[in-house]
Amino acid sequence: MIVNLLPVRTETLINFRSTLRFWLRLSLSLWMIISIYLYFPYRAVLTQRNQLQKLEHRCEPVYQLQADIAKTRQQIRTLRLEHSRLQKLEQEDPLPALFQSVLIASEPFAGQLQLQRAQLVFDPRPASGNTRSPKSGSGGAASKPAVTIATISLYGLTQDENILAGFVETMREMNLIDRVELKSSNNLQFGSNIALQFQLECRTEL
Repeated sequence: MIVNLLPVRTETLINFRSTLRFWLRLSLSLWMIISIYLYFPYRAVLTQRNQLQKLEHRCEPVYQLQADIAKTRQQIRTLRLEHSRLQKLEQEDPLPALFQSVLIASEPFAGQLQLQRAQLVFDPRPASGNTRSPKSGSGGAASKPAVTIATISLYGLTQDENILAGFVETMREMNLIDRVELKSSNNLQFGSNIALQFQLECRTEL
């Protein structure tokens, strides 16, 4: 016969500690089982996410190329519309087409270049030589028709010389403009900002 001589309080404390150890061991075992069970799916998810990030990084040039293609297509559509409009204006009157060419050339530099005013001057010139007329026979000659040189002087402001050079180059690519010349450029101070004031001379034969 075993007689328990421990006080009731001590016995209760010992039983509580034993029960607590049991549940702690059980919780730790369950936590380890669950961690091992979830580790492999979580590792697979991390691997797939890393692969996805690598693929997205590789596809960035493709996305940029798609955006550039879409932008280029839009520019082509715009240029076609402007070209059709210029052809229509040129057939009716070359002067509106000439001014329209200037506006088209300035569109890529919107916000960076400002045209303040334009001055149009006509310079009629006599025939530069003679050409034989088929109706006059071998000895007859007919004068070339006189031509008129239209000169547009453009005055404006821009941010720097590179923008101005790009605008001039775009103007020179216009079919309706025969010659583009930079007449002057100088820096202007506006408070803490500096702007480049310029004068361009555009010539075409009417």
